[in-house]
Amino acid sequence: MNKEQSKHLAATFQAVALAELGYFGYQAMSADRWWIFCWSMGVFLWLEFGAFWTLQGVDDGR
Repeated sequence: MNKEQSKHLAATFQAVALAELGYFGYQAMSADRWWIFCWSMGVFLWLEFGAFWTLQGVDDGR
């Protein structure tokens, strides 16, 4: 992948992570279902790690 594709994929990972946490995490937290909230937080962290992983080899030129 080139630099632009990696950045786009990382941004997609981050958007999906935030949407997942916002939807599942907020509903679980407001309904006192903490195990679902913890699961949602785990998925969020996994997706954020995916975004970090895709940007690992990208050089910004700074």
